[in-house]
Amino acid sequence: MLKSLNLNRTYNSIINKTPFEALTNKKPNIGYIKILGSLVYTLVLKETRKHSKLSEKGNKGILIGFESANNFLIYLLLENKVISTKNLIIKEDLNY
Repeated sequence: MLKSLNLNRTYNSIINKTPFEALTNKKPNIGYIKILGSLVYTLVLKETRKHSKLSEKGNKGILIGFESANNFLIYLLLENKVISTKNLIIKEDLNY
């Protein structure tokens, strides 16, 4: 009796589509997904930046997760805190 039981009860392998594709007939957009642990540089806003020509315009951090499709969770190394931002540059070839 157990031999006839099909362990894979999902239809995804039969139709070769994800559940999102089966419902909407569109491929999901996963272009925003990046490598976790990558080195990132976040923008320091003008309002919070010190008012000098040579002040830092970016903070160095580590990508630790995603809050939504366009917001990333960043661990700032110098400040020892986690922030959520979408103003950043991700260096995927450089891991911390």
